[in-house]
Amino acid sequence: MYKLLALDVDGTLLNSQGEVTDKTVKSIRELVSKGVLVLICTGRPTQGTVELFEKLGLKMPVIAYNGAKIVNLNTGAILHEQNLRGIDVKKIVEIGEELKTTIIIWSNNQLYTNTMNDNVIAYKKLSGVEPIVIDDYVDIIQQGATKVLWIDEVEKIAEFQRLLDIRLDADVNYCTSKPYYLEFIDKTVSKGRALSIICDKYELKREEIIAIGDGQNDITMLEFAGVGVAMGNSSQEVKDKADYITATNDEEGIALVIDKYFR
Repeated sequence: MYKLLALDVDGTLLNSQGEVTDKTVKSIRELVSKGVLVLICTGRPTQGTVELFEKLGLKMPVIAYNGAKIVNLNTGAILHEQNLRGIDVKKIVEIGEELKTTIIIWSNNQLYTNTMNDNVIAYKKLSGVEPIVIDDYVDIIQQGATKVLWIDEVEKIAEFQRLLDIRLDADVNYCTSKPYYLEFIDKTVSKGRALSIICDKYELKREEIIAIGDGQNDITMLEFAGVGVAMGNSSQEVKDKADYITATNDEEGIALVIDKYFR
């Protein structure tokens, strides 16, 4: 019997219009009413999950920032937090500026950026947080950051990843959440690791978890869960790591998984 359903947001819970369908809402609310634990596991900041959390009638903590922070939205209590070290933030920023890419830094739930452009404006709408443009990173480097994000063309992001394999050390994890978002977190952070923490807290076994996602940053949680489900709109890399492939986010992929495993 499966006791917990972990859901990615963008590309999974939300369709290509950035909306959660009525059918998906109904399926998830019915699941919660039956006592199944349902949680959001996303690269978004906590602020970017509140509306969905309320709409879906969820009760579980939210895994945000790709696992760097686990927060109880009902109380505001932080159950887990792991920041990037200042020295790592400094190196990521320096390389990003050298590559002339758009840089986003999350620190203390505030959004900082090196420039204001269309990429940042679009990201602002996604996160719901007003960005602060800065050219001096000293304070952030001293306090550390929850995560750093580069935004660029898909081809450039792929090129950056190959470059970083050589230039960035093993103290940082980096992966895409969308093909044009390259995200940096501490080496100990991942969605899979965050699910492990949830398991310990709620005395769950991995075999009792189903996780659904579509992005490279979802792979660790798909591998950790008893059943890892890739959305039909996932890349082949993600599908290859999944136990099951459902329909796309425009074809009620989540509702189909609920029907298959929880009915």
